[in-house]
Amino acid sequence: MICLFLILQSLLIHPVRTVTVPDHSEKVGISVTGDLYLLSSTANTIYRLSADGQLIGQYGRKGTGAQFLNQPVSLWCSNDLLIHVADRNNHRITTLSRELGLIGQMEGIPFDGQEERFRYPGGVVVTPGGDWFILDTGNKRIIRLNPRQTITSLLGDIDAGLGRLIQPDRLILTENRLFVHDQAGATWQEFDGFGNTLQSFPDSLGTPASVLSTLCFVRQDGRILREKSTGEWQQLSLPEGSQVLDVVSKGNQLFILTNRLLLTYLLEME
Repeated sequence: MICLFLILQSLLIHPVRTVTVPDHSEKVGISVTGDLYLLSSTANTIYRLSADGQLIGQYGRKGTGAQFLNQPVSLWCSNDLLIHVADRNNHRITTLSRELGLIGQMEGIPFDGQEERFRYPGGVVVTPGGDWFILDTGNKRIIRLNPRQTITSLLGDIDAGLGRLIQPDRLILTENRLFVHDQAGATWQEFDGFGNTLQSFPDSLGTPASVLSTLCFVRQDGRILREKSTGEWQQLSLPEGSQVLDVVSKGNQLFILTNRLLLTYLLEME
């Protein structure tokens, strides 16, 4: 069901912190310790910044070997201080330590007596309980793994009915709500952990995020729309000419990555 959002009132919200990021940064991750991680698909590099924005480490350059990346498209900071990267053109998930040392690489998972190999992975997230969800874009599905990295279910595949994925390209986990963007339908589909489709939203609403357990959507112009809105909308103050590239939320904090800056906002949601 597509929720309707009414735009009747504007509230300008200013950032409480601004951090300059490396050129061509496209995705952001925030660890539980406050470290900042940036991904550049263009540079095939993961950057680590301190909480005050100082560059303190980096990993990767273009290639196929163990220390290389080839068009990484997403990163995820798990609660155990590991960094997981979907390395699209190397068809693998790379796991790094907090300091960006290589921990391991996964190219597939044993399943029913054979190895299910990834094809152009488009995202990876890990829940606080240790379950993994990997967006396997080439195979048009999401693979769910338990903490022992055994497949427990496949989401959105050919048997998914109304929840079948046609052209998935992005995976988001926000306060245990799992969303997949499907280019074919121009929608965000929400799944539960068992593979059931819960609801669908048009991607024109923006990128989903949860602020204090309230689902909202952030548009490229910084406009925030709340699910089941009572008529309010909010507007983030962005530098002139900026567009939102990525969104991460934690509690009442909203982290917005633009082409040159990482902006932190404190929000209140009724």
